[in-house]
Amino acid sequence: MANFCPTCGAKLSSPDIKFCSECGAKIAPEPFKPEELEKKPISETSRLSSLKIEKYLMPNEIATYATRGSLYVGGEADLKGYVTNNRVMFYASKGLIFKSDRLHEIPLNEIRSYKIVEEGMILKTMHLQLNDLKIKGDRSDILELYKAIQAAKYKKNE
Repeated sequence: MANFCPTCGAKLSSPDIKFCSECGAKIAPEPFKPEELEKKPISETSRLSSLKIEKYLMPNEIATYATRGSLYVGGEADLKGYVTNNRVMFYASKGLIFKSDRLHEIPLNEIRSYKIVEEGMILKTMHLQLNDLKIKGDRSDILELYKAIQAAKYKKNE
């Protein structure tokens, strides 16, 4: 009966499950030993595994944040926002049979200004102004995206 996944170390919801809900690895009947985790390197992007933008990441680029909901960026709707250690990316995949990807990116060193703007008297809305680009979405996504951009720019300037 395993309490932790032998591959990723995630806590298992039940001792008798056969596959890990986090990484999908088959669970062996013997318990997890923490010293085994040190032998197997964990990818830097493992915190945000199965990202759809992985194919667009450069070598040594790490995705640090992904929005939960969809954003309205410029004139386009239903884009997901991502922050890496090099850039801010907005991505969407459209189509049922014939898929087409849309990717907008802004390198961190090209971000001159970013600010949160709150509008309205009673029904307040919030958007993020990134250079000249207006980004709308759920309030929590906007705030978290703003914080992630701040953190990435701070680390880039160190």
